[in-house]
Amino acid sequence: MAEIAHPYQETAAAEGAGAAHQRSRRVSFSELVEAWAFRESGTASEDRFQELRDAFVRDHGEITDAYICESGPMAVAVTAFPPKPLERKLLRLKDRIEMHSETERLVRMHPEVAQVLHRAEVQYVSVRNALRGLSQRLLVNWLFVWMRDLMLSAIPETDGTVNPLTEKQIAEQGKELDRIAEHYEQAASREAQIVYLGGMLGGVLALCAVTVPVGILLAASEVPVNLTTFFGCLIAGALGALVSVVTRMSADKFHVRHEVGRSYVQRVAAFRPFIGGVFGLLVYFALQGGVIRQLDVPTDDRDRFAFFLVLAFAAGFSERLVKEVLRTTDGDGGATAPAPKPGAEAPAPPQPGA
Repeated sequence: MAEIAHPYQETAAAEGAGAAHQRSRRVSFSELVEAWAFRESGTASEDRFQELRDAFVRDHGEITDAYICESGPMAVAVTAFPPKPLERKLLRLKDRIEMHSETERLVRMHPEVAQVLHRAEVQYVSVRNALRGLSQRLLVNWLFVWMRDLMLSAIPETDGTVNPLTEKQIAEQGKELDRIAEHYEQAASREAQIVYLGGMLGGVLALCAVTVPVGILLAASEVPVNLTTFFGCLIAGALGALVSVVTRMSADKFHVRHEVGRSYVQRVAAFRPFIGGVFGLLVYFALQGGVIRQLDVPTDDRDRFAFFLVLAFAAGFSERLVKEVLRTTDGDGGATAPAPKPGAEAPAPPQPGA
């Protein structure tokens, strides 16, 4: 009996290993569409299709909307992959929305749509990388509807005749993509401002964390610096830079290039508080060292602290102001005599006894 049962055990083990390999392998949308077509034609089983579908859903999320056409086949689908519970609670992450399409047969039947189809794919990549949340979901679904309508217009006749799309139809599809691109630009600009502001807040927190070891080093050294005023000017300059950005955003005078990507915008924004803090310290040391003589530094300790904090905040708020002040400041505090104009006569010497 053992000899008879042995082949069946090997077969069962092989099937189990194959199923485990299928579960561990990533399934593309093209494979899923092909399995659907084989199932509809009767050359593949329902179990095979469901197995591939389960593997696809495991990697990309639940299919929220889909359209598939037997001619080709051609298909497009939208999936939503939920974040982990801890990420959803702490980071407030939303579902990852993705669009998948199978358009190889569509381009073969209608090569005239290749250009607009490429534009739509590039637009989707921009939407997926630059947007999050509701804006991303709305534009991805808009692109899904656009792709579905394009496939519907490309379906062959009942006798199999493929009629090329007219220039008017292609132009209408291009205009619809223009409207999608316009809405994307507006949403991406707002999203980039939010990402930039979040990066600045992270920069302020990082600056506060950096000040702790710096304060320990200064306290252990013999540098004649008031630590309270030093760190006060550093944080005030960083907050001034933050308030400056928020003010310009509310006045619609601050624009961020969203094409560079979210991570690049966050990194650039994180350095902005450091720049504001450096300018705040620059003003503090310039006043302490007598470089700026136009302003009288108060002698009272409380007044000096408030005086330095206000100037450090102004320096972080407007770095241009600090540059102009330092540019017009000389070490002696006196005014420099204007140079004589070319061709002008020298002033006459004073007369004796005058």
